[in-house]
Order: sequence, then structure tokens, then C-alpha cells
Amino acid sequence: MPLIGVVSLCTGRIEKVLIANRGEIACRVMRTAKKMGVRSVAVYSDADRLSMHVAMADEAYHIGPAASQQSYLCMDKILDVAKKSSAQAVHPGYGFLSENTEFAELCKQEGIIFIGPPSSAIRDMGIKSTSKHIMSAAGVPIIEGYHGEDQSDGKLQSEAARIGYPVMIKAVRGGGGKGMRIAHSEAEFHEQLESARREARKSFNDDVMLIEKFVENPRHVEVQVFGDQFGDAVYLFERDCSVQRRHQKIIEEAPGVNMTFCIFCIMVKPVIYACVNETHLGLINIYFAEVELAITYNPDGTYSMEVSQVFHVSGELQMEGDVTYLWCSVNGVLSRPKLVILDNTVHIFSMEGSAQVDVPVPKFLAGVSGSSAQGGAVAPMTGTIEKVLVKAGDSVQKGDPLMVMIAMKMEHTIRAPKAGVIKKVFFKEGSQASRHAALVEMEQEEGAGEE
Repeated sequence: MPLIGVVSLCTGRIEKVLIANRGEIACRVMRTAKKMGVRSVAVYSDADRLSMHVAMADEAYHIGPAASQQSYLCMDKILDVAKKSSAQAVHPGYGFLSENTEFAELCKQEGIIFIGPPSSAIRDMGIKSTSKHIMSAAGVPIIEGYHGEDQSDGKLQSEAARIGYPVMIKAVRGGGGKGMRIAHSEAEFHEQLESARREARKSFNDDVMLIEKFVENPRHVEVQVFGDQFGDAVYLFERDCSVQRRHQKIIEEAPGVNMTFCIFCIMVKPVIYACVNETHLGLINIYFAEVELAITYNPDGTYSMEVSQVFHVSGELQMEGDVTYLWCSVNGVLSRPKLVILDNTVHIFSMEGSAQVDVPVPKFLAGVSGSSAQGGAVAPMTGTIEKVLVKAGDSVQKGDPLMVMIAMKMEHTIRAPKAGVIKKVFFKEGSQASRHAALVEMEQEEGAGEE
């Protein structure tokens, strides 16, 4: 997803800004404001009374108890402080109210500058189906999928069959990895659809889904565009966010590594134009060389991409001790190397394709094992047991669902690490399980051989 930023500046100078956030982002905004000669206003909950951002601010106001719903997410309280402190602008930071359409609109109605995108852009970019239509109209290549209004199980399943498995099921209002499931076959589609819907209802109060082709080992690259209300915009390069866990970013690197000029022209240029149009600021003068792109979708689920133009792209692997580098050049101009760890494998990306390198992966990036010492299944993280799907005496096959956990507001299905018989279930629905706690104990089914 592109990051669209629009600063709505008034004709006069901003003298005071309220930062509707806490922690490091509030401190960063305050440091910048101080350098610009702008006074800062902090808000804080009971839990943050002694926090650094409170001490750094020129003024600080208490807005409620520790629960964010009663403090940092309470729009009325924040707007009251803005008016009481005579702040001309509100900076939302990230998270909390930064992508809240209603809050951006309320600021506008109160005559307070919202330092962020206009409410229309927040709304459109927050709905995946709408944002896909906007990007497609701007010429950005998008993954094949279904984004229609018919949300019946039959329609979604037929569209998944048309697209071809595996498919990704996504909540249209989703974010943060929530409301996303992969269905590898028709047999598991309904289970994954219901799981995604449940999670989306709890997180976003909306269970509308889209279906799109699942891409194996993709790169997650975010394009950043910053604009103002006067028609000026600047491209702030890309962030490569490909290293993730549970669909949530672990490392972000900017500018994107190994973003060759060909990829730039194919993906970044149309995204910039889409962002500028979406903010209703009018086009800006950005000139880049044109390239021709052909994308072929194959029935076996693979994609091939061909770039034709005056660009010559080449890559070379180099070994230096235990480290492998990829040096990629466009028309003889050398770019930086790119090594990405995905699925416990090191992948090297180049314009010609990808390669895998057999080097050790750091233990802290490896996945948590799903089997316990006593031959059962363990909790991969601390969470609440939402559903228990088996009981003592049940026979299960490898991969069968045992429990559904809720952790970090996301559903996680715990599956049998091997075939066997459930000897004991250690947790009930609604109970809390700690990380690495044994969830069930299994024993080998009588007469069955070892795997």
C-alpha cells in the first residue's frame, strides 16, 4: 500500500501544535517542532503521567485513564484540549487516530489543521477494494482478484476457483495483518473464510472480504508520497517491508534496497500519480523514462514479467567469506545488494528472478516449533483460547485444526504436528495460554507406524 501524506497548511504560520500520541513518535514530532520554533502540546493518560513526551512538551494535558479508548482514542477530549490550548494544528503521529476519517473531518469542522491526509484519502485508502480500483485506474499493476459487492459464500468460493488456488482472503478494511487468510485448496476455503470474517468483525466491525491470487515469496514495498494543499508533492522513496512475521512488518528499510530503475518506472511512477490525484491536488511535473511491461499469469500459479526498453539489467553473485552478495546494475550503474529472509530461507532477488542460498538463518528469525516435548502442540505465543476443536480420545491427522487462539487481536489456528490420538486437552475456551505452553498431549495411534 502506498503511504499518502498531505499537510493542510493555512496561510498563516503555525505557532502551536498538539501531538495526539505518546512515546517515541510524540517525542520526535516535538523535537522537530522545537527546531521550527513551534510550541508543542502533549496529551497523556494515567499510565503516561511521567512519560518523556509529557516532560518535553511546552504544555501537557491529562485526558483520561490508561485505556486508550478513554484517552488517546477519545476524539472529543483531544479536540477540547486543542481548543483550550489554542493549538492551531493536530499531529496524530501513527496509530491511534492517524487514519481515522471521522477525526480528520472533525478537525476540519473545528477549523483545526489536521497534519495528515484529507478525510477522503484516508477513507479511500482504508478500503482495499476502493484503493485497488484507484491504483488500477492510474496504471499500477495489481494482482488478479475479486473485489465485488456479492459477499455470499458461494460467490466468493466460485471466484476463488476462477482465480485459481492458492488464494488470499482479505478484509477490505483490514490492516496490521488482521483479517487475512490463505486458502490453499477448495477444501479449506470455507474454514479460512469464516476465520477471516470473525477476526475482521472483532477488529474492524466489518467482515466484507476480497479474494486475490496468493503470490509466493513477494516483496512488500511501500511507496511514500508527501504533498500539501497548494499542489506541491515530493516522492520520499520506498520502504521495503518484506521481512515479516504473521503478516506484520519486523524490519523496514528505506529507500528500498535493489529497487532498480526498471522497477521504479513500472511501479513507483504510476503510484505517485495515483497518490497526487487521490489527494485532489492536481498533477505535478514528474518526468521519468517510459518502459513497456508485459505480465503473464500462468495456470500453475506463477507470474512472469518482461521489461522491454533501453535498459540492460544484470546481476552477479559474489561470495566473501560466509556472506553472499548480489550486485545488480542497470545500464552499468551498480546498485546495492539485496538479501531477504522469508520462510526460513534466504532469497536473493534480481530482475531476472530469484535464487535461494543455503546459509544458516538466525535463530531469532526462525519460526517457533509447533510440537512439544511430550508429543503434543504448544502455544506459539501468549493468547486466549477462542475455540477448542478436539477432545480426549479424538483421532487427528497431521495438519488437522486443534484450537483457535486469539493473540495480538488476530486468530491463530493451532494444528496437529503429526497424526495420532488426543490424550489430554490442557485448556478450556476462554482461558489464557502462555507462550510455549502445552495445549494438548498426543499419543501415537495404536498400530500406526512412526512418520
